[in-house]
Amino acid sequence: MKDQRFTELNTRQVKVLKEFGAVENYKERTQVFELGEKEYDFFVVLEGEVLIEDPYNDGAVIVAYERFEFSGDSGMFLPVKHNSMRLPVPEPA
Repeated sequence: MKDQRFTELNTRQVKVLKEFGAVENYKERTQVFELGEKEYDFFVVLEGEVLIEDPYNDGAVIVAYERFEFSGDSGMFLPVKHNSMRLPVPEPA
């Protein structure tokens, strides 16, 4: 995606996230969430890409997440009245 507002994670951050999540592999095109879902997972791309498509514009690609880019936001890591997770933040370029 290469937009400074949407940074990619570094190797150390991905390693931390792997401790708290599960690695999923998809050999074929797979829909991982749908438009309008109120809850969805935080996805980090390890290989390949995740496409966000516009269902109202014949599936036109809105954005393509590539290696170490992610869908979701850091708010998904806010504590729920108990332990919190600290994710190392990359230095600005």
